[in-house]
Amino acid sequence: GAVVLPVYHWLGLWMMTDIQRLPQQLHTFKIQDSKCTCCSIDHKDPQTGEPIACDRKLVLWTLKKWKMSEDEEDYLEAFNELVRGNLVSIFVETLQGSFLPFGFYLQMAICYR
Repeated sequence: GAVVLPVYHWLGLWMMTDIQRLPQQLHTFKIQDSKCTCCSIDHKDPQTGEPIACDRKLVLWTLKKWKMSEDEEDYLEAFNELVRGNLVSIFVETLQGSFLPFGFYLQMAICYR
């Protein structure tokens, strides 16, 4: 118990810090700047060296197929706007004031005593 509570407390604070940063990250989101692990490891399985598919190509192809914009070239910006507008609004409305259960707050308070 003595070890678990501080770890639980630290994880809770870490999670709440990430949650606080998320709205700003979503407001400045740009799919073009996203990173994929597959690209960073040169599209090879690190253990076997076998080639792996590119996640980025799949994601971009999927967004294009969703026809988010009438203009063929604007589909990425249309997705960016969807994330920056709709997703941010949904996120903020959902998480304001009622994200963590009361028991979590109680345990965090007990750790400070």
